[in-house]
Amino acid sequence: MHETGLVVRALDDAFGSDGMPPPGSPVELVLRDPLRAESSTIAFLAGLLLRERGLPHPQVRVVVESRRCAACGATGMPSPTTPTCSTCGLPYRQLDGPAIVVAVSTSDRPSCV
Repeated sequence: MHETGLVVRALDDAFGSDGMPPPGSPVELVLRDPLRAESSTIAFLAGLLLRERGLPHPQVRVVVESRRCAACGATGMPSPTTPTCSTCGLPYRQLDGPAIVVAVSTSDRPSCV
């Protein structure tokens, strides 16, 4: 599962290879490129990996960014199973950079790590 690698990389980038967020702090994963992973899979894996790192009851939320079609300009929500624009039918391009970034909230407002 390539999604595991995406989540591990995002958590490592945010907390280091053996770190974790402060206990009780909600973790928000922003799925920048929904072509590379499903949000439900990302949420499941993040919870599992945070428990493995020693966080007993992680609070995980996944936010999926919408995408703008480069061909027609329509905004949509692609996924690995629906990689094409619903308006014009052309495929969305994969984004450069990380597919997932992590934010930790120490209050009601998350801040990117």
